[in-house]
Formats: sequence, C-alpha cells, structure tokens
Amino acid sequence: MEHEVSIRSMLGALASLDRSKLDISLFGIGTDGSFYELDESKVVELAKGSKLTRLDDKTILLLQPITNFSKQSLFSIAEKIDVAFPITHGPFGEDGCIQGLFEILSIPYVGSRVLGSSICMDKDVSKRLLKEAGLPVVRHIAIEMGQDFSFSDILQDLDFPIFVKPANLGSSVGISKVRTKDALERAMQIAFSFDTKIVLEQGIDARDLECSIIGNQELLVSEVGEVCTSDEFYSYKIKCSDQGKLSLHIPAEISPEIKQLVQMYSKKAFRALLCRGFARVDFLLTSENTLVLNEVNTLPGLVPESSLFPKLFEESGISNMELFTILIELAIGNKGSLKAIKIK
Repeated sequence: MEHEVSIRSMLGALASLDRSKLDISLFGIGTDGSFYELDESKVVELAKGSKLTRLDDKTILLLQPITNFSKQSLFSIAEKIDVAFPITHGPFGEDGCIQGLFEILSIPYVGSRVLGSSICMDKDVSKRLLKEAGLPVVRHIAIEMGQDFSFSDILQDLDFPIFVKPANLGSSVGISKVRTKDALERAMQIAFSFDTKIVLEQGIDARDLECSIIGNQELLVSEVGEVCTSDEFYSYKIKCSDQGKLSLHIPAEISPEIKQLVQMYSKKAFRALLCRGFARVDFLLTSENTLVLNEVNTLPGLVPESSLFPKLFEESGISNMELFTILIELAIGNKGSLKAIKIK
C-alpha cells in the first residue's frame, strides 16, 4: 500500500550507507507479498532512469526468489545477516509485524521494537498514551468498523474542518479533510476501505513542524523544520510524485522557546511510546503559538534530498552517511555511538 514510498526511502538509504564498513544485501517485498533477493546493480541502474517504482518486474529485478518460507530456509537466511534495516512503510512493515519476524529469527534490526512500532502506527492508541504522558494532542474520536455512532454525536465533539484517517496507515494514505456532513460520510467510507478502525481529528489552522530524533536510552534531537504545501495537507500524492507543491524550511522560523519545547516534547514522546533507534515527531503550531503534538513516525522518509528526517540532522551537522552508521550501531547495541556526536 505504501510500496512506492518504501522504494524511495530504500534508495535514499542505499546511497547513504558506508560501503567501507558494510556488506549489503537487498531483499524486497512485492505488492503481492512475495519476498525477493534483489540484484543491487540492476535496482540502482533502474532508479537512475526513474523507472523503479515497484518491485514486481521479476524479470529485471529478481535475482533469486525466496519461495519456500520454511523454518529451515528462514533460519538459513538469518544466519547470514548481522543486522537488518527494515525500510517498509505502512502495514506489515512499520507496525511491528516484520519486527516480530526479526525477533523470531534473532536478527538485530534498526528502529523501534514490536510494541513501540505497533503503538506508533495506531493513531488512536498513540494519542491516548501521549495525552496520558501529559503531552498536548489534537482532539480526536476513534470509530471501529461496525460500531454504532451518530453524526450528531461526532459534531458535538468536533467542529469542521475535520481530518478523517485510517488508524493504522502512514504516508497520508486514505486521509481526507472535510468541511461538510456529506463529505464527512464519504471520507469515513474511504478510510474504512483501508482499515477497520478510523480516527476523526479536529482540524486546526496551524503550521506543520517536524523534529528528528535518534537514540535508545540516550537521545539526540535535531534542528526543527517546517513543511509547507499549497494543497490542503501533505498528501500521499505530494509525497510520492508531486513534490513541486512542497517546500521545506530548515530551520523553521520559530522562537527559541518554541524550538526548545518541540525538542523537549520530542524526547518525552519518544520515551512515552517506547520508541528506539530513530523517529520523526510531527507537531502543529497554531496562530496563537500553541504547540500540539500530531504523531510520532517510527519509519520516517529516508530520501536525503527531500525527506525531513535526514535533512534535519544534516542541518544539525550530521552527514547522511554518519547518520545511517549511527542507526546501524544503535541496532547492534553500540551504546557509545552517540558520544562523539556534536549537534551544532
């Protein structure tokens, strides 16, 4: 469902890895759910021509199919892997599923563990935990498929505009911003086509601020950036193919007090949601200078040229290669990997 975004992030990470330290193997998951071992040279060659958008052209990309997923074959593959970097946006990738597979196979991996990944993927559960931790979150309602509800009850709690979202998707898939009851009904139908639980959030007039964070016990936060778009919101289409409507401002033009608050809230949210390794924390800043935490993304976009996660750390004085080296070291338990890093 977020296949194209995953490929863009994979290519970004691939270009940033330190070849002098790493022996890299690529494994891809097609839109049909099949696992493949990929020929890196062919993947990179296709990407240069902007022809690589999916991993289903088996005659070009496929090096060796992994068809017999028996325990024996799984553990045979696992024995060759020192650390895994799961760059798989969306369901089964950043929701704890593939992390659970790595746990079973005893493979160290980059990023949050099963529970932290699952919590952050669920926009309802994560907001409830953030609120319990004392962090400001946007007002929201969660509705399960088949649950009784009335539009009058919804409109007693929320005012238009309202954002309607599948609870367990990323990359803005299935999200609508609505201003009328008819549009709300249609948007809920769209969201339910992607997930069995949806979230309705109070729309607010605000700026989109983002902060990157890395670490396990010790945490390092980046500069704060701002995302601006000429559309109603930062949609899946813009993220994948229409980035002409997007502008990034790094650092964001905010007061030192707001910057400090964003960075402090980012650390607190990272710990409250049991994150590890890395994340991007998204905020809303209202015209009254009120800060609201929107969500925590345990697999942010990783494209060096356009994704805020690496660009924010680059602005903070950490190169892309250094950043990805740190993430891998954190995955294999190198607690000293942050000690020598100086944020400018």
